Amino acid sequence: MKRQYLNFVINQMSSLKYFIPIVVEGNKRNIQSKFFAKGCGKYNCVSRHFNTLTDILNQYNALMFPLQEITNHEEGPAIFTEDHCLYECSSISNKKYSITCMTDFSGFYNKPDDDVRPGIWVNYCDHAIFPSKFFAEYYNTLSSKNLYLGSPKYDVELNEKEIYEKYNINENDKCALVIFPRLRDFQKINLLKIYHKLHDMGYKVIVKTRGKDPVPRGLRGDAYFTDYSWHPHTTMELIKISDFIVNFSSTSIKECVLLKKPLINFHIKPFVPQLDFLYDYKFCKSLNPDFKDEEITSAIEYLMTEDLNSEYDTVIRKYLFERGNVSAKILDYFGIE
Repeated sequence: MKRQYLNFVINQMSSLKYFIPIVVEGNKRNIQSKFFAKGCGKYNCVSRHFNTLTDILNQYNALMFPLQEITNHEEGPAIFTEDHCLYECSSISNKKYSITCMTDFSGFYNKPDDDVRPGIWVNYCDHAIFPSKFFAEYYNTLSSKNLYLGSPKYDVELNEKEIYEKYNINENDKCALVIFPRLRDFQKINLLKIYHKLHDMGYKVIVKTRGKDPVPRGLRGDAYFTDYSWHPHTTMELIKISDFIVNFSSTSIKECVLLKKPLINFHIKPFVPQLDFLYDYKFCKSLNPDFKDEEITSAIEYLMTEDLNSEYDTVIRKYLFERGNVSAKILDYFGIE
């Protein structure tokens, strides 16, 4: 039987969250995965994390090549995230599939050419993979090229014991994960007041931020992480072992819903939050930035005692997708067995 291949185009380490689950499913089917890499200059650039990328790909028996060599590998589909390197690969004959990431696609899906993009993104791929049809409808990005297969990012087993050991967190601690706001916004709220209240209620404060948004030293809580792990990704792992999440309208609310973790949200962004439709359910308590202590106490006590399973299930059915088999659905669509 002729060997089958998957070709992944990568310039940012963040894409591993979406790619590696497909690689894992491909390995089960004896499919060889190949990665074609090019730097992007950002904090998560593959060139800056080259050794880590090499180690991860070796772990999953994937091969790596410079991006320019993709023209010599025309067997199997080419898989992208958003429009990353998509325009540079317009001439290859491989079928091109692009995976949408959170809500990033909404800003440029239908955007015509500019100084960055030579044309409408979806015109450069054969299909765009969406988490659900609702996302395309809500963000006005419907197209016959869309595939509503879910997001492979969540096809990952998260072992709590391994996560505690990996991040040196005591499994007996009660943990509140603070997904730190953008540096643009953090002074709009008294974060130390939040931390002190969480401590008063017996919670360890874990702070997570992105590499491009380092947190001032006095606001790093009891444990502080940037992108410690690209796969499984740090944010998802820390959500998994936390009792609840303190959010600032980050799109991480989607991860909270799929991992069934409650959250308190403070809206301090200067625009309507992305995924705003996820905030109007019982698993999320929205508080004003000028909150009173008793409001946090009441919110946490509610989130920790209320049975929220039916709320998560309702939202997953209505807006999202079931975790665990998206990568298999993608390969089935490719016709790869």
